[in-house]
Amino acid sequence: MTNIISRFCRIKKVSSTDTHIFIRTNDGEESVDSDWTSVYKHVGLDYPKFFKMDDLSKYGILAADYLFKGYNWKEGYADTDIGIILSNASGSLDTDVDFNKTINNKELFFPSPAIFVYTLSNIVMGEICIRHKIKGENMFLLSETLPAEQLTNYAVHLLEVKNTRAVVVGWTEYKDGVPDVLLMYVEKQDSPVKEATELSSTQIELLYR
Repeated sequence: MTNIISRFCRIKKVSSTDTHIFIRTNDGEESVDSDWTSVYKHVGLDYPKFFKMDDLSKYGILAADYLFKGYNWKEGYADTDIGIILSNASGSLDTDVDFNKTINNKELFFPSPAIFVYTLSNIVMGEICIRHKIKGENMFLLSETLPAEQLTNYAVHLLEVKNTRAVVVGWTEYKDGVPDVLLMYVEKQDSPVKEATELSSTQIELLYR
C-alpha cells in the first residue's frame, strides 16, 4: 500500500498590501482579486453559512472546495473512513483580537457570541467536517512553522494503524489579512499510477512553497 497525495490546494497572499490571492491546485495556478469574496465566486461556492464564519474558517472552506472540486473523493468511502489533520501557527488569534474589541471598552461592553464561537483554532476543522461530512479521526496541531514531518507521521499513523482510508492534511493559517493555506487529500492505493505523488515531508514542503 502506498500513501498518495491525490489532490492539493495552495492558497496564499504575500502580504496584507498585496492585490492578489494566489491559488494553486492539481489543475494549475491562478490569481484572483485580494479578498475572500473573489475566491468564493471563483470556486463557484454556494454556501450561505459561509458568510457567518471567521476569516480562518472561510479560507479553510474555500481551500477544501478547491481540493475536492471535480474529484470523486468519497467514492467507495464511508464518512468515518476519512480523517483530517490540520495545523497553524497563530491558532485563532485573528478572531481573538476581534472578540477582545467587543469586551475591552467598559462603557460599550458587549461580548459578541457570533465572534466568540470562532475563538478556537480547530473550529476551521469542524466547519470543513460539517460541510463535507467528514467523520473520521481528527487532530489540530499548533506549530511556529509548517510541521511537515509531524503531519506526515500523523497521516501515516492514521492510514496504516487506524481504520482510516483517506485523510485531509494541511496548514490553515490566517493573520493580519493574510491567508496561508495548504490542504492535501491523501489516500491509500494498492497500485498507484506512475505520475502519483507519494506522501512525504519533502513533498509537503514542495507543495507549500
